[in-house]
Amino acid sequence: MPEGASMTYHPDYAFDFPEGSIIFKFFYFPADFRNPDKNIRIIETRVLIKVEMEWQSLTYIWNEEQTDAFLTLVKVWVENKKLIGMPELSTVPRIAQWGNTKSDINDRSRAYLDINCSHCHRKEGPAKNSGLYLLADESNNYAYGIKKTPVAAGRGSGNLKYDIDPGNPEASILVFRMKSLEPGIMMPEAGRRTRHEEGILLISEWIKKMTI
Repeated sequence: MPEGASMTYHPDYAFDFPEGSIIFKFFYFPADFRNPDKNIRIIETRVLIKVEMEWQSLTYIWNEEQTDAFLTLVKVWVENKKLIGMPELSTVPRIAQWGNTKSDINDRSRAYLDINCSHCHRKEGPAKNSGLYLLADESNNYAYGIKKTPVAAGRGSGNLKYDIDPGNPEASILVFRMKSLEPGIMMPEAGRRTRHEEGILLISEWIKKMTI
């Protein structure tokens, strides 16, 4: 954070970072997972910079020598023919920032589920057999989980009836699995050891306000 600046605490959502704040996230792996503390290689560094009240993201890929990292941009992908059919960036549809409380809660919740769940929960994804599709632009309410009974959740259903029970987050399988830390029940099923309380609060409030 800039010198002399401070974050602001809010009880209902994420910390409010001051203008000019920078957040780094490193992705690294050991050469041999049987020795996780040895021969660690940094693969990628993601940087978030708060500029004019919005977060700008940058991604850096590390070289083989682990001495430097290089900025990766969509423009570079286009120029190198790694991405084709890309229109002007300003015309590309955007999803809401889930943590922006000034945005519509439906847009924020759909954005959150898209980011965290739709890589599996989509028609082409590894969770396609569940019939639960959580892309932000999914237009079929049943496929999105509203009043949808699980196909094969097993004990992951928590003996609840619907993936999303409008008006009743505590009876919704979606919230139940987000809250769980038990393997075989928790969702997302990998890459976490804690509950994301802000996300749980957002999705719970969204379901509570549903009138479908």
